Amino acid sequence: MRNVSNRFYFREGTKINSSLISVVELLKTDFQVNNKKYKTVGFFRKSPCHYLMLLNIVEGSINKKAITFEGILKNIPDKLGSRSKIFQILKDAISEGILNKNKNFSDNREQIYYLSDTSTREINKWLKIFKCL
Repeated sequence: MRNVSNRFYFREGTKINSSLISVVELLKTDFQVNNKKYKTVGFFRKSPCHYLMLLNIVEGSINKKAITFEGILKNIPDKLGSRSKIFQILKDAISEGILNKNKNFSDNREQIYYLSDTSTREINKWLKIFKCL
């Protein structure tokens, strides 16, 4: 039976691999430091929906794929963000200079979203932190 008076008690059984502490420390430091250091990262870490949008936008940029509202919507589960929430995040990112948008020349109804030059530089610097993993 567990000694409830010992507040330092750790449960027996499956444990996290202690050799991964450097990964935990890196992620913790990244979150504490880079949300302030990089405006783009801080903006997209406001919620899980924001963060998943960032990852999808960066992935699309790296793979040279057009990033559209419908494409972003398709990659975000309904429980993380509604159409209106995703649209509002895009609108806010544009107004803060994090994203830009252009009309799709093959379909004027569609908008193509992309990271601003400043955001692209920030994301490149930020991602280099994780290259060692």
